[in-house]
Amino acid sequence: MKIEQTNSKNFFYNYKKQKNINFKAKKYATVKTLVENCANDVLEIYKINDKDVKFLELMSYNINLRKLTERKYTRTQYRQWKTAINNAILLTGFNEPQQSFLLAKNKKPCSIITFKDLPMDTYLDYLVSWPIAINENVKLAGTTLMKNLFEYAERKNTKKITLTMSTTSHSNLLEYYTNLGFKKISARNPLSPDLEIFQSSYTQKSQELEKQIKIERLKNQEDIPLLKVMDIKY
Repeated sequence: MKIEQTNSKNFFYNYKKQKNINFKAKKYATVKTLVENCANDVLEIYKINDKDVKFLELMSYNINLRKLTERKYTRTQYRQWKTAINNAILLTGFNEPQQSFLLAKNKKPCSIITFKDLPMDTYLDYLVSWPIAINENVKLAGTTLMKNLFEYAERKNTKKITLTMSTTSHSNLLEYYTNLGFKKISARNPLSPDLEIFQSSYTQKSQELEKQIKIERLKNQEDIPLLKVMDIKY
C-alpha cells in the first residue's frame, strides 16, 4: 500500500501537550558504521509501534526540512519529503503485520522504515531519512535500516521483499534500490509492486554491507521512554 498524502491540519499532535506523552519503544539494536569519520558515532535502532505515534508526530513537527537543507529543493520536493515522513508515522500506528523501526544518531532520530511482514514476503512501505542539523546528514542512515530489514527478513525466512515506487519518486531513488539488489518486476498487473529482491540476493547484499555496517541486536530489548531520551530539537 502506498499512501500519497495526509491531512496535515489533523495530523500533527498538539506539541503544547508534550508533557503528556509517556509512550515507550523497544531499544532494538546498536549500530557501528565502519566508514570514514564515523568511528565515534552512536547509532541505535528502536522498534516502534502505535504507542509511539504521538512522539513521532511531535518529532515530525520539529523537522524543518527547508531550514535543515538551506532551501536547496523545490517546494514540491519538500512537500513530498515531509509527506513521506508523515505517512511512515501513520503506518507505524497500524497493528501487525506492520513493522516499524526508527534510527537515531547520538539520540537524535534521523531515519524511519515501515514494512508489512507478510507470510511469504515483505512489502516495504516507506524508508525516509532527514538531516539532524543544518546540512548534516547521517552517513548510511537509510542503508542501515535496509540492512536491518534484510537481517529481519532472513531470520523470518522471507522469500522476497517488494516495494512500489511513487509516481513522484526521484530517479535517484530507483538507482538507490537497484544498487541494493532490487530488480524491476515484469508483471503486467498494474497493481503489482515495481521492484523485488529475492532471499538469495538480499542475504548476499546484507553480507556485503557487513563491511560498512554492523548491527548488534540486543538480547534484552528494554522499553525506552523516547521523549525523555531523544533530542528532537532540529
